[in-house]
Amino acid sequence: MIKTLQLQPIDKLAITLIVSLTLVIGGLIWLGNSCGNQCLLQTGPRVKEFSWENREIGAEDQAFIITFDRPMDHASVEKNLVIDPPLPGKFSWAGRRLAYTLTSPIPYGEKYHLQIEGAREQFPSGNRLGQTLAIFEREFKSRDRAFAYIGTNGEEQGRLIFYNLTEEKKTLLTPADLTVMAFEFYPDGKKILFSAVAKNQGVQGIRELQLYQVDSSQSPAKIELVLDNKDYQNNHFDLAKDGETIVVQRIERRNPINFDLWAVKLGENPQQLNIQGGEFLIAPDSKTLAVTQGEGIALLPLKSETKPLDFLPKFGRILNFSADGTAAAMVNFNTDNAKMRYIRSLFYVNNQGLQKRLLNLQGSIIDCQFNATGSDLY
Repeated sequence: MIKTLQLQPIDKLAITLIVSLTLVIGGLIWLGNSCGNQCLLQTGPRVKEFSWENREIGAEDQAFIITFDRPMDHASVEKNLVIDPPLPGKFSWAGRRLAYTLTSPIPYGEKYHLQIEGAREQFPSGNRLGQTLAIFEREFKSRDRAFAYIGTNGEEQGRLIFYNLTEEKKTLLTPADLTVMAFEFYPDGKKILFSAVAKNQGVQGIRELQLYQVDSSQSPAKIELVLDNKDYQNNHFDLAKDGETIVVQRIERRNPINFDLWAVKLGENPQQLNIQGGEFLIAPDSKTLAVTQGEGIALLPLKSETKPLDFLPKFGRILNFSADGTAAAMVNFNTDNAKMRYIRSLFYVNNQGLQKRLLNLQGSIIDCQFNATGSDLY
């Protein structure tokens, strides 16, 4: 006697689903075999990422990257990429990633519109046109045109002042009871590091300097103490280009012969570098320190107890580095020439061994600065 197999409702549902999925998969395989690649790529190419999207760009931002979801025809992308206002630059590719490198620093105080329309994908077979990229549009902006200065008159005297040229707005960043002596911007262009002393200290206040930082974008501006003067007298300071390290010349109050350079990092205890010297400057790589020592300038790694990288015996001062660190402006005091001992000579020195005299000056050379591309010296 043969018994008939009774299917449960759940079994019937499972069989129905299996049969349906089998038919769908089979249909897709047949369709793919019959129409080839053209059926597999029905959607056009698209941009997966634009690195400057909705960002505020500064001089340190030298290139943006656009990543596509598939290989693109390079010529069609480059032809159809438009930036308004124009930003001259160079194209380079790495697979699906396009890098656009600016040939000069971005002008400040501008809003930019980027558009790509009409660019095509790179068709695998090479004998037919690929699909067209849907119009891609994004916005970004450069930082406001702004500068800071130390006031000299009235209520501004001795105070750090931030002036936004784009918005035509002036802001007093420090209180009236502090006298600011020097300042430097952090890389973001908003925070400022400065040395200051209480105004009631008078002339002797130069020995009581402390380091502070303030954010010019906050209202009201909030001042934070970075380095106090309790056990050490703080003198000259310099901020690394990456904004992570401050080097300060310090003298121990109880033992004045302890005259040294210190490295300061936010959130960490100051570290003595065991580097003695006069004027100093951190190179743009944020790892090298130029220090006047004896009758010359030593180039040292920004770490304690490490050997000098180089020594330039001809120079007595280093005024400024070019932005890429390949050149510097230095001063020769002409100590080896009695006839020129009252004349200072400004030199251009680069990492290829070139030492070019730019001018002789009877007096003092106070400061020099390279422009952003290193082509001019002011």
